[in-house]
Amino acid sequence: MLNDTTLAAVLLICAGIIHNYSFMCRKLPKEKLKIPYPSSTVGMLLFDLSWMLMVAYGFYLTLQISTMLSMVAAGIYFLLFPFLLQPPLARLLGFRSLGDFVNITDRHKNGEN
Repeated sequence: MLNDTTLAAVLLICAGIIHNYSFMCRKLPKEKLKIPYPSSTVGMLLFDLSWMLMVAYGFYLTLQISTMLSMVAAGIYFLLFPFLLQPPLARLLGFRSLGDFVNITDRHKNGEN
């Protein structure tokens, strides 16, 4: 059985992966999305709700253990995870690098398809 510390870490890591995956998939134009992601509004809402609940419970567990641990977990989740997870997720989405992903999303945002 997992203790609270391990469960909090697992929940926050999984939530971080899902959060960054959802963020990056929403940024892409529909025709560039090559991997599964919900297309309906309800599906996207449920997908986002899953990581939000994981984060909430993970932070609740860390807060029950220690306030300092909770602050460290929040710093890792919001400051470190995006830098660690987005480059591999960009490759998972079919891009050579995070730079290619950013170029595609910038062109799409500016209407240059």
